[in-house]
Amino acid sequence: MRIHLTLLACLCVAAGLSAQTRTVPAIADFNEGNDLTSYPFGRTAFRAQQLFESAYLAPNVSVLTAIEYRADNDNSSAKPAVLLNNVSFDLSETTITSGTMSTTYASNVTGPVTNVFASSVSLPAYASTSGGIAPWGILIPFNVPFTLTTANGNLLVDATATGANASSGYTLDSALPGGATRFLGQSGPTVNPLDRLQLLVSANGPTQGRYSGLIPGGSVIVFAQASLTAYSGAMWFGLTKYPTPIDLTFVGAPNNYVYVDNLIDQAFTMTGGIAYRAMITLPIPNVTGILGVSAYSQAVVASPAANALGFVTTNGLELTIGEAGNHPLRMVRGTDPLAVTGSFNYTSGILGGPVVRFSGTFF
Repeated sequence: MRIHLTLLACLCVAAGLSAQTRTVPAIADFNEGNDLTSYPFGRTAFRAQQLFESAYLAPNVSVLTAIEYRADNDNSSAKPAVLLNNVSFDLSETTITSGTMSTTYASNVTGPVTNVFASSVSLPAYASTSGGIAPWGILIPFNVPFTLTTANGNLLVDATATGANASSGYTLDSALPGGATRFLGQSGPTVNPLDRLQLLVSANGPTQGRYSGLIPGGSVIVFAQASLTAYSGAMWFGLTKYPTPIDLTFVGAPNNYVYVDNLIDQAFTMTGGIAYRAMITLPIPNVTGILGVSAYSQAVVASPAANALGFVTTNGLELTIGEAGNHPLRMVRGTDPLAVTGSFNYTSGILGGPVVRFSGTFF
């Protein structure tokens, strides 16, 4: 059956089906992932066994010709160029699912294994920035196409490096259930430098993934917080941010900026506790079409002694709606490529792993 499907795939390619790509998870095609990982490629030696739900790639057949990774952008420092030697990628179909995946590597291999890559991998130098997405810069071209039949099970990608390699400290963009948040700029100066003013977000959801509530049908809590003062003010909410923040120096508030194009606002007064804070809960519509959509928030507080305007602005927040808990990938990894067992990339049953892009034909 596999031979017939492989022949069919080759005929489809020969007939003119153009090469395509599939990003896993799909939201990462146009958004930075909400985490980072050092597997694979961030260690002198490693084994990283990644499972991908095959139906997420194609309804019937995927003919895979390459896999790509990218550097993490927001949460890590600049990365030097590194050449990793003795890297190997084996692919197979597996009946294991993301929910039944084991930390024992051999238990996850249930079908014939095909070696698609055995060579060195170049990790490009990359300077991390405060926003945006790193380019797809880590390419693993397959020496033979690999045919994945969705009805046969899922895809198992088994990557190893036997060393000895230089320690790269290289971190990859990664994703786990939930959305992503990003700080925009910083808060303006308060009267007392120890009185730290900031706008924060909490989005704990049904799983333990970071911001796992920032999904369709979930909710988030946005809160303004100060260390020493119970400020009164307003939170702003909008669907766009200003490409260039508005500098309020011209109205008497130097070092204060407006980051968010405000659509609605909500007044608040902070109350005491560990710190002074005011919280607003935002329900998220349960609409699939909002996956990957971003909303923005900022706050302003009254502080007559802080500047001539009498107001201080907080940092802004970017909130991006992400995938729910049924994530399409999972990873077991470790630093010993010869070990029998590894550990999950995320504990407590949380799915997820490095963001990847497959090249090939999908039908």
